[in-house]
Amino acid sequence: MTPPVSAATIAEARRLYGLGNNVSAWLREQLGPERADEVVEISYDLQAGSYTAYRRGHASGTNRLADEAAALLDACLLPGDQILDAGCGEATTLTNLASRLHTPCRIVGLDLSWSRIRWARANAAEHGLPSVQPIDLVVGTMAALPLANRSVDVVITSHALEPNRGSEEVMLRELLRVARRRVLLLEPCYERVETEVRERMDIHGYVTGLEAVATAAGATVHRVVRIQGSVNALNPTFLFEIEPACSPPDGGPRQGEPVAWCCPQTHEPLVDLGDCWHAPGTSLAYPKIAGIAVLRADKAIVATQLDQALDGASVAA
Repeated sequence: MTPPVSAATIAEARRLYGLGNNVSAWLREQLGPERADEVVEISYDLQAGSYTAYRRGHASGTNRLADEAAALLDACLLPGDQILDAGCGEATTLTNLASRLHTPCRIVGLDLSWSRIRWARANAAEHGLPSVQPIDLVVGTMAALPLANRSVDVVITSHALEPNRGSEEVMLRELLRVARRRVLLLEPCYERVETEVRERMDIHGYVTGLEAVATAAGATVHRVVRIQGSVNALNPTFLFEIEPACSPPDGGPRQGEPVAWCCPQTHEPLVDLGDCWHAPGTSLAYPKIAGIAVLRADKAIVATQLDQALDGASVAA
């Protein structure tokens, strides 16, 4: 088992970030390429709040992107759709899109960073959008989504796959697993950008081959469209519209019913016990921190006697 990143390393990363250093590069040097997921988690957690500040200072640019992206998404939605925003970050893009969608839907989101979900819930509450409720924003990972097979109608991402070169197949197959009808990626496209942009993507370790990975997984890529209103010319956004290989099960969309969170390891439905989420069949418990559910496979606690504790069973002296 890989030991956790030391407290000293995290403390030094926080100090370096406060001084304005490239903390992601420093962490990659310290931890090595095999711990890329932890580099992303720590870096993004340290940056929590910066995306909200950026949106406030660059409203015109982010609004142009949201206008164009929302129109493209609306064309793929049906009334009552359940939408998962995988890697929602601080919900800056999510709330911008939700305020522009004309199709009534219910949107839930997850991100691997607790601090970013904290900001996401605050942003959702501030915007007061009926389709996005703060309670529906949880901690989770795209590599092991806490959802059952084909449990949401549409999955979206917004530059969330971006920093995960080498994990494209694992993450995209997970997105396709839980989607009933569509996966809509707002991501960079390595194969369709200029040499200068591609070189920058190489430096940062951005994803490649998303079309090829989706096709190899049996999905159909209906279109790849460049968003003209991309905020950063050196990191343009593309819409990938992908149809999963499996058709939806009988019964169709559940017309806005709450999404059922599941154990990310077994996909067993979870029971909300107030201070944790419980998977009775596997005796795993997933904690809540300040009310935010942490539904990550690597954060599960083995609690074989949780049922007894809830029943008030005594503990022998």
